[in-house]
Amino acid sequence: MKNLFLSALFMLSNFLFSQKQNENKIPKGSYSQGSTSGIYIFEDNTFALYGYATLVFGEYKIQNNSIDFIPFKPEQPFTILGRENKSVKKGIKLTFESSFIEYDSIFVKFDKKNPINLLESNIEKGKPYYITNLDYKPSLITLIQNKENSENNNDSNTYSFNINPNYNDFLLFYNVSKRESEPFSGKIMSKNKQTVLVCDWGNFKKENKEEAEMLTFLNQYKKEYQKSKTQNEFHFNDRLKKATGYNHLSERENIFSIDNYILDASSNKYIRKDIYKKQKKYLNEKVTDYHDESIILKYDKINPSLKNFTDLNKITKGKNEFLFKSYKDENKDKKKEEIKSEKIYLSKPLEQD
Repeated sequence: MKNLFLSALFMLSNFLFSQKQNENKIPKGSYSQGSTSGIYIFEDNTFALYGYATLVFGEYKIQNNSIDFIPFKPEQPFTILGRENKSVKKGIKLTFESSFIEYDSIFVKFDKKNPINLLESNIEKGKPYYITNLDYKPSLITLIQNKENSENNNDSNTYSFNINPNYNDFLLFYNVSKRESEPFSGKIMSKNKQTVLVCDWGNFKKENKEEAEMLTFLNQYKKEYQKSKTQNEFHFNDRLKKATGYNHLSERENIFSIDNYILDASSNKYIRKDIYKKQKKYLNEKVTDYHDESIILKYDKINPSLKNFTDLNKITKGKNEFLFKSYKDENKDKKKEEIKSEKIYLSKPLEQD
């Protein structure tokens, strides 16, 4: 009788354990909402939410038959990358990614000067990036989010970056907090014999067949994003396309390695080994295609040296002393038709579009 009782207890515990396991599992793969948006569930308890101008990665947890999706977020709102640009003879060059202009009111401060509101520039919006030059080298760049109405003034809104005196070319990124980056929840349901993920973003139908191209795209960006979280060195071509290793010209995925390039000291550019020529001058040499990774620029990540809160109501603001160059100014030797039709995109090192 005792053995029979233990056997029954063992079977019951196995059943309950099995039920618990099933509760913590959801069908992996692609859940789509039309042809342009969806949620992909990976085997490692991570997910990707994608759609028009949106690509967010995160992790999910299952609790009480509900799925909690928690998007990954950058540790800080600003990222600055720097390098030595042999073409810049005086001062520094600053390239601001479009989020600085398109979204919030962001102030920039150089050394001990008064902070300047970037939105006060009389510039055309809608560009992928904005470039300006200073005729001197600051030793400190400070970026301030406009949190004048913040309920908690203990939150950091000010990030200061000490600048290496050898750097004179900077890429600046604003990691905007968007609705897509906020946590959301959902459930797996069955509707008309179709598995459906119902969540705050709507209903997503489980696809029986996955698009190989989409899966390759998501896996590539997922690897790049995970790598970027601990990365201190970033590589771009001179058209500001981040080197990912996926060659869009050949449509083949390659493992990008700076070891496959030779540093040309006179230009501080990395030239792919198979095309490098010792006698050639690469200072003014540029790639002709946005996806071309034959010439690479190496940028180093600059970590903030100070984080604090600035009450913008209590400080003196400076006048916008510099104007951004327009895209046409940078391409003044090209025909107007070429300028109008050409598209350039600045890739974020922390991809959260």
